[in-house]
Amino acid sequence: MKRKDLKQTLSLIVAGVMVTCVANGATGNHVDKIIAELKNSRSDQILVVAHRGDWRNHPENSIKALEGCIEMGVDIVEFDVRRTRDGIFVLMHDSTVDRTSNGSGNIADMTFKEVRKLRLKHKGKVTDQHVPSLEEILDVAKGEIMINIDKAGVSKELINEIRKTGTLKQIIFKSGKSVDSINASLAKCKGAKGIFFMPVLHKGGMDEITEYLEVSIRPQAVELCFDNDQSPFFDEELIRKLRAKGLRPWVNTLWPSLCAGYNDSKAVRNPDETWGVLIEKGYTMIQTDNPEELLQYLRSKGLHKFDGRRPEKKVAISKAKKAA
Repeated sequence: MKRKDLKQTLSLIVAGVMVTCVANGATGNHVDKIIAELKNSRSDQILVVAHRGDWRNHPENSIKALEGCIEMGVDIVEFDVRRTRDGIFVLMHDSTVDRTSNGSGNIADMTFKEVRKLRLKHKGKVTDQHVPSLEEILDVAKGEIMINIDKAGVSKELINEIRKTGTLKQIIFKSGKSVDSINASLAKCKGAKGIFFMPVLHKGGMDEITEYLEVSIRPQAVELCFDNDQSPFFDEELIRKLRAKGLRPWVNTLWPSLCAGYNDSKAVRNPDETWGVLIEKGYTMIQTDNPEELLQYLRSKGLHKFDGRRPEKKVAISKAKKAA
């Protein structure tokens, strides 16, 4: 084979591999950078968690809400997971479909086929978005973003469902239950070793946090909720000790009672006096209803240097499928 022909052949092979990788969501694998940050409790970089996805622009807990987060460079999306009557995991915050869709009824009483016929609402208007299965969401998220699962706890069935999609390393499981209860649940989960787990705490101090280090799956982060600035969870020294133990501190700025009033509605007007205060206290994971504004603020301060914005993702996948 002539050298020119060989070069052309090699170019075609490389192009084919790149197309395959894009089609499979493997190119770039931005999620590995996020995981590395999550594991580095001493890093000053702030991880941004979008509550129910990009719900200001799309229906909450929807595929569009996930894609919006990927495009703007969010690190973690918090989604609510429930099961239908026939055992399918779907995204839905409420126990009923009434508020967020054009239907009514309890998710637990409906089959997946029945849920699938519904269309999600956004700002009171029915959209073309359906209630997604967890599998669909994870296929879109693969290699791009981490997912924090709420409502579903930790179970063998849930872990097995996630494992099928090859995204187990991208999931942060959480629970507000006791250490004994969490350990009992994890004991039933074959292959749970290595998953990311996070306890959710509403009171107490370092002693309570230390108890959760005894969970059979050692936490990588801890979600702390506090309604006033006298709480131990608002103490810089406690947060410093927590990070020294290898834990990432997570704060919710969704509404005042979760963060002593340092919440999103105030932050969009004066971020230094809200998000900035929590960052000074040592918090390095912030769950927000305003991910775009938080990202802009952090980037302006050099606190979100690894730019995960992926506006080309959908275009790249579309081209890859066309070429294939």
